[in-house]
Amino acid sequence: MEVGISTSNLNTIHARLDNQPVTPSLHAFCQLTPVPSHATEQILAMDKIQLLRLDNQCHNALSMWLSRRTRAGAVDELERPSLAVPSISRVTPRSRVNTTEAFERDGSASVVTRVPTPTQVAHIFPYSLASRKEDFTSRKLDFYKVFSLFYGPTDADQLQTFIFGDPTNPRTSINRLENLITLRIEEHNYFGDGKFVLEPEWATVTPTAYTVVFHKLPGCSHNDRQANIPINEVPVPYTEEEDERLGDMYFTNRWTREEIVSGMGLTLTTNDPETRPLPDPKLLALHAALSRVVRMAGRAGVQELGSCDDGEDEEWVQTQTAETGAQGIPMVDTTNQHPPAIATNTQVSLPLNPPTTPPHSRSHPKHKPVLDLLSRLKGAVFPKAKVHTSSGRARPGKQGGRGL
Repeated sequence: MEVGISTSNLNTIHARLDNQPVTPSLHAFCQLTPVPSHATEQILAMDKIQLLRLDNQCHNALSMWLSRRTRAGAVDELERPSLAVPSISRVTPRSRVNTTEAFERDGSASVVTRVPTPTQVAHIFPYSLASRKEDFTSRKLDFYKVFSLFYGPTDADQLQTFIFGDPTNPRTSINRLENLITLRIEEHNYFGDGKFVLEPEWATVTPTAYTVVFHKLPGCSHNDRQANIPINEVPVPYTEEEDERLGDMYFTNRWTREEIVSGMGLTLTTNDPETRPLPDPKLLALHAALSRVVRMAGRAGVQELGSCDDGEDEEWVQTQTAETGAQGIPMVDTTNQHPPAIATNTQVSLPLNPPTTPPHSRSHPKHKPVLDLLSRLKGAVFPKAKVHTSSGRARPGKQGGRGL
């Protein structure tokens, strides 16, 4: 299976589009995806209108992949093993059990930096593409259509079976342990935006442990244009040093203080593969493949508002030091509110009777220190003088020493 559509075929498609540029999303899919031969034939058979429709579907597909629900948020030799793997994890209505078990399975710390707090149990395959209680929107359909075209209908069917499970079950299997991984908050954001990936080393995969390779993913030079591009344009990738978007992404191992760089191997382990299975390596491989498409397209994640009553939204986990001094206690949010803030040992106290004076007024308490300082400076520069009256008695007069 070839990776991407050949240059000659892209030139043909470009001519069929009357040399009209396309979105970076379709361009990246055509450049990086391991396209089956029958998919290339389908794309070559499309007319201009169909190609423009596919262009819009690719844009929507990446938008859905990058969307993160919030309560108020070159693949040259990619192996694509079957995704049809039976799940042995428990799926509870709100996934509270699985969230805690994933957190404990990963050592109550980020699998990347081994830092224990603040952490989140994140989805590998995004929850936004698996909710059943909302209408299956056209953008969600666009994702599976595009995935089926570029990866083949067999893998698309297996992916949907893996995520949705029993079609008669009103709930999805998105919260199974194989789709959960523990990351720090900033790592979760970078992981969701595709700025780094964890690619499995297939030779090391066992039920109890396997190695993933950490890779930062720089973008391409055409990302700076922020405009549509010809579908046959040859992309020029940045190096990690050239991509400014990766400049603030710096990770170190908590124990060794060693910087985590591209190509470094990290080990995922579990002490009980029966009840706490590891993250599915095939889902991590899928995340890595689509993240490369995202980075070439220059796309970034968007926090989208989601309903608060779906009951299967992503669980947020952090560790907090209890008053008794115990550490590492998992705290799982079970409310229908915003994700909890980072735990601290300080409390913010509010005044019982807050001032009613408008903040812009000079009499507002916040201006008092400044006014006092100005008063002292005024007295030092312009001392009050004594003025003599006709009776010879002295009385305070105006500043500046001038009398009557």
